[in-house]
Amino acid sequence: GIGGTGGTGGTGVTGGPSSCMTDGQCGPGERCYSCGPSALCAEGCNAAKPCPAGTACIQVQQACFTCPCPDSRCVTPTCVDDDGDGYLVRACQGLPGGDCDPMNSAVNPGAPERCNNGRDDDCDGLVDLQDPSCASACMSTPSCGTTLDCAVGTSWCSNGCCAACPVLAPPLCAPGQCASPMTPNPTTGCLGNPVCVPCGVCPAVVQPVCASLGIGDARTFTNRCHALAANAVVIHEGACVRGEGLNCSTGCAPGTYCRDVCPQCDASLDVGRCTMVGACVTDLDCPAGLPPPAPCANGTSPALRCVANACVRQCSP
Repeated sequence: GIGGTGGTGGTGVTGGPSSCMTDGQCGPGERCYSCGPSALCAEGCNAAKPCPAGTACIQVQQACFTCPCPDSRCVTPTCVDDDGDGYLVRACQGLPGGDCDPMNSAVNPGAPERCNNGRDDDCDGLVDLQDPSCASACMSTPSCGTTLDCAVGTSWCSNGCCAACPVLAPPLCAPGQCASPMTPNPTTGCLGNPVCVPCGVCPAVVQPVCASLGIGDARTFTNRCHALAANAVVIHEGACVRGEGLNCSTGCAPGTYCRDVCPQCDASLDVGRCTMVGACVTDLDCPAGLPPPAPCANGTSPALRCVANACVRQCSP
């Protein structure tokens, strides 16, 4: 508000503010303000002079015509439901308390526990699979923490339970074009996103390769010819392994490592995808999840080159 403060606060002489030299000489919720040759206690707070328990420090914007002139005060939090979920941190004026995230309407004691987001959604102190509601919610399907706990490609982790992946129809391709192999969604692992690519003239021999049409999408082509005809980049010989192509944020399956699919962009891991251990596309991929290479005979560290999608140790003469 705007206006004078008059005789605010004071714990010394009744009817007016008490004199002081430091904040510590003032009462709870008060600070020591300089008033010319003297200093007086009045309401106020800061990091060094915190408010009493149950109250919060707020800054006061006001024009003062008397001294002392408080610049802050301790207030009891109002009964405002900031996130509109019907719960407050502490019960107040008929609204229940217990909200452990008062700025997130999806988190409160009445919310369901979402079993794979690393958060205590129902404010009971139990996170994800620690919460008994997650174990019973799955009914006949397995519970999970990540998609790697499910049958990758046919089911994915949805709210702590393995859910069946949708069945997608192949695209209708023009003459001379064929549907490419489907690729796992990098978040769910469910197969999808088939595209039309030139069929080309390739032998019918089955020699699978794992190749990518985009950023780390990891599709299994029948052979290298089919992959190259589709302008795909071969990641390694052999079919893509379990979990290959998934985001690295939820971890990678055994036998795979987190590869930066754009190492030339900058030094950080911009887009990470799980890739078979030892597989590389550029020199920057190496050592590709393998142990550090042994030193060269002269004691120097070897260079690692990506040759035919595998990391090769090279020593200088």
